[in-house]
Amino acid sequence: MERRDFIKGIGLGALVAGLGKSAHAQEAKALEKAPEIAPANYDFKITFLGTSHGRPTLERFNSSTLLEFGGKKYLIDAGEPVSALLIRQKISPADIDGIFITHPHGDHMGGLLMQFVQMASFGGYKKYKDRPCKLFLPGEDVKSNIGNAMRAMGFGRGIPGFCDAIGFGEGVIFEDGGLKVTAIGNDHMARRADKTARAYSFLFEGAGKRIVFSGDLSNKFDFPYGVIEPSLDLIVCELVHFPVKLVVEGLRDKAIKHACFQHPYDHYCDVVHGKERFAAFAKQLTFPAELVDDGTVRTV
Repeated sequence: MERRDFIKGIGLGALVAGLGKSAHAQEAKALEKAPEIAPANYDFKITFLGTSHGRPTLERFNSSTLLEFGGKKYLIDAGEPVSALLIRQKISPADIDGIFITHPHGDHMGGLLMQFVQMASFGGYKKYKDRPCKLFLPGEDVKSNIGNAMRAMGFGRGIPGFCDAIGFGEGVIFEDGGLKVTAIGNDHMARRADKTARAYSFLFEGAGKRIVFSGDLSNKFDFPYGVIEPSLDLIVCELVHFPVKLVVEGLRDKAIKHACFQHPYDHYCDVVHGKERFAAFAKQLTFPAELVDDGTVRTV
């Protein structure tokens, strides 16, 4: 899609005017100059932007996670309001190098369209001229549906041209700069007629580190057990769609070094008893586990 068509479609002039041209330009400039954190003794940096389940709460937005590796920034899921949450982290939406969507449910990709808009607003056509943002969607049908949604909302002619959109399936879907990403299908959503998955977990590997993002799983807790060995440095796992006893039975004594749980049952978020309930669950595991919040940052 041509740049002029997309800009016309989103009414960027009106958007900028509403914010104030000078203020918007200063904000974009400030984001571009936001200082990078100096490299330390870790390879992955993970910022949990939104950690809620299907409904946002007073403390949690819908699912989105920022992963940084090798000087590049990636999103795992794009629940709303992901672009605003990036800005609050002093990260330009146009600084994202890749977006990985686990499955096409609104709480995991409801912010994707506005992410496109803000990528354009913050200079995406210039920044992505020689290196488009990689957009990984779980199937060609999802890719088509996103394009249709963009057109229906008047945001140009479809997925913007600065995104290289890929409808993926099982297996290795990305390799770049020492980072490899493998998609493992699960049954959180009913499979297509050809038995291909609509929902996926991801294995991220780089610099000798291995991290699993579970995405949403089925009520049988179909965690991607096949990728645990030789070991996982971190799992980022949801905690709402299954009895927690299945987590204990499935992961206890596995070669996992640390777990960050998100997307939790409401009773784990209760201000009075939530921490106590989660501690009782985590005590049954054989590795350190924590319930992360919006804004939590972890390094591996």
